[in-house]
Amino acid sequence: MKKSLSAIFLLIIPVFLFAKAPELKNPTIKEIRFEGTIITISSNQILKLLPFKVGETFKEKLFNNAIKALADPRFSPFNGDVKGYLKDTPDGVILTFVLHENPLINKIIFQGNNSINKSDLSDIIPLVEGMHYNTEDKLKAIQRIKDKYLNEGFIEASVSASLVPVDIKQNKYDMVFTVSEGKKIVVEKIEVFGANEVNSGEVKGVMKTKEQVFILQSGILNMEDFYGDKDRVIMLYQQKGFLDIKVTRFEWKIEELGDDKHKAIVIYVGLVEGPKYYVGDIKITNNILFSQADLLKYVDLKPNDVYDKVKIDYGRYLIYNKYSDNGYLYANVSYQMVKNPSNFIVDTVFYIHEGERAHIESVTLKGNTKTKDNVILRELIFDEGELWVQTKVRQSYEKLVQLQYFGNVNFVPQPGSAEGLVNIDIQVEEQRTGLITFGIGYGTASGFNGTAQISEKNFLGTGRIVAFKGEYGEKRQLLELSFTEPWLFDTPTYLSISFSFSRYLYDNIPVDDNNDGIIDGTNINYVSNNTISLPTFTSTNRYYKQAFSFGLEIKKRLGIYWDGFLSYGLSLYRDMDANFKNPLLLSSTWQPNTSLSNSLTKEYTFKNTLGLGFNWNSTDHPLNPLRGVLGFIYFYNNGGLLGGDIHYLRAKYGMSLYWNPFWKFVLAFHGSGEFILPQFYSQADGTKFKYDTSDMLWFDGVYELRGWMNYPYRGESKAFYSTELRFEIYGQELWGAFFFDLGSLWAGYKDWSFEPNNYLFSFGFGVKLNIPGLPIRLYLARKGGYNNDTKAWQLEKNQYFFDNWQVVFSIQGLF
Repeated sequence: MKKSLSAIFLLIIPVFLFAKAPELKNPTIKEIRFEGTIITISSNQILKLLPFKVGETFKEKLFNNAIKALADPRFSPFNGDVKGYLKDTPDGVILTFVLHENPLINKIIFQGNNSINKSDLSDIIPLVEGMHYNTEDKLKAIQRIKDKYLNEGFIEASVSASLVPVDIKQNKYDMVFTVSEGKKIVVEKIEVFGANEVNSGEVKGVMKTKEQVFILQSGILNMEDFYGDKDRVIMLYQQKGFLDIKVTRFEWKIEELGDDKHKAIVIYVGLVEGPKYYVGDIKITNNILFSQADLLKYVDLKPNDVYDKVKIDYGRYLIYNKYSDNGYLYANVSYQMVKNPSNFIVDTVFYIHEGERAHIESVTLKGNTKTKDNVILRELIFDEGELWVQTKVRQSYEKLVQLQYFGNVNFVPQPGSAEGLVNIDIQVEEQRTGLITFGIGYGTASGFNGTAQISEKNFLGTGRIVAFKGEYGEKRQLLELSFTEPWLFDTPTYLSISFSFSRYLYDNIPVDDNNDGIIDGTNINYVSNNTISLPTFTSTNRYYKQAFSFGLEIKKRLGIYWDGFLSYGLSLYRDMDANFKNPLLLSSTWQPNTSLSNSLTKEYTFKNTLGLGFNWNSTDHPLNPLRGVLGFIYFYNNGGLLGGDIHYLRAKYGMSLYWNPFWKFVLAFHGSGEFILPQFYSQADGTKFKYDTSDMLWFDGVYELRGWMNYPYRGESKAFYSTELRFEIYGQELWGAFFFDLGSLWAGYKDWSFEPNNYLFSFGFGVKLNIPGLPIRLYLARKGGYNNDTKAWQLEKNQYFFDNWQVVFSIQGLF
């Protein structure tokens, strides 16, 4: 009996994970069986998960790997209780797997989520409807939901999860997350102790965690920001020479505040400042390639300055960049501070290990699941085999960011196959590039409008742009189709083609239909006082411009930051449906607008435009740059040798400078000018200078000279200057700004001047909200200008600062 049992035991051998199987009679896999609780998954689906198949030779390692894979919740729909059995027969091996299928998620349901909607919660959890449940993902989901609530201010929120049967036979269950939100608890007080030499307000100022201030500061406790605030406080003191700064207390507590004893977060910061240190000697050792004088210029400190450790660290960074720009990627720059406690002087020694020069062996791409490899590689300004140059690597990174194809871009250097070689792993994270938008917008200049747009700026991963836009509004109706090829014939040459139909309403037209010398709707006699200004004019007088247009543009990259373009535009337009007879125009003086009157009696006007221009862009971000320069110079030939009904030249230039002095505060400076000039070539009738009213230069009051909407002045030359202090409020999506705008128009192209006469200004503050497909800008602006009579700058209407602020609001259109 014992011998019989032993024989049966040898025939069926259970193998668990790493068990070692005995010698087999026939190692060929004869059959693979599946047992256990398997409801919705077919045998063929399971077989695809195995590293072997029937007819192959049995290998113990692969068998054990199969059991591990089937038990792995990241890839397998089965729970971790997987068993494997081996049966040895003369005809081959029979493998049996005992599996238990995880429940199938029918629906994901959230209960109690009153403050955060379902879609926001669904986006952050690893579980989706239709997938198999696993405990690991459930726990991750619970934690992510709790973190989401924590970062929204719900400190005491709790989350539980359960499976609710829906159809047991089909293994279907609903995944129910139950949230108990509690009340929102925010930071209402930050207590700083021990700040004697540095103002406590300055300590609070460098912290990302802020006290609640109405709608301006939410007071939400973001744990990542909070933990980083300790380092920011230490850095502040080290900038001011307090190298021995100690943070003795850094914690938050929920306490009861106010007469109503409401719950709030109080943050406690305890400091021991220590003495203030000053700069002594600064030396550099072990430097061979560059002299000490050459390297010390990167350290912006001199003896007896307050010892700023941040400047020392930045100097170390710049010295390393000096080496890495010359191929010394593996250079090491360190420093030692020697503090003298008797006189509080710090000597600093920088130690250089230059190492060997590095060459780029290879470039690999990861994460570009949609974008084709060549679309990324063609943006790089370095090649395999080249010397590593840090500046080129950084510029290549910025070029990939500027494409706006990726939510995240990382350049990761890896050791190459030999010393002195480096491989660059470019890791990208694809983001949405196709956009379907429907919206209703409003602008103080454009009125209400509805838009629909379908666009794809990375069509089929090739970088091509296809777009169709429709707009219907109070002042504009538009249909536009465009196609852009950014790399024509595999060269950095950009080709864009567009077709459009538009109908635009021009309103608030000054007229004198009574021919009495008085501007209708006013008491202004423009005959006896033909230079009187009309700062803001509104009326019901209007006309429409209807146009069919074709555009072609070729743009060529001329360097890392430069590009040039050549464009051609063909437009057929007609001015029509006017409700007035005698329009007026304010240029240098009031006069009848004969150009508009004649245009309203014509059929279609034919306009040919040839453009040539150059752009410079060294900014680090397409929407909210922290640093860099934008510059342009454009020249457009209308008519002339091209023929048509309109004949003039247009020249335009401009430059914007972005400077980031600290954190996410940016000073932006902008200046531009524009001119309408006579043609070089005369028509048969001698015409060299002919344009319509709509061709004249003006300010819209929204994008230029904010607040000066409906300003009726038109001219042949124009200047505009602007200064902004921008600051981040919430990521790239929401920024605030203080601004000052200055500009002027002149009747003739020869009248342009720096003299203050006729200059207008506005200043104010506002916010910019960058939502894809729905950008919003909202400003409050106060207007003013130069008074030619008093020879002084003054505010409009009266000199009370808080009076006559204008709301400037716009939805749609890039900032």
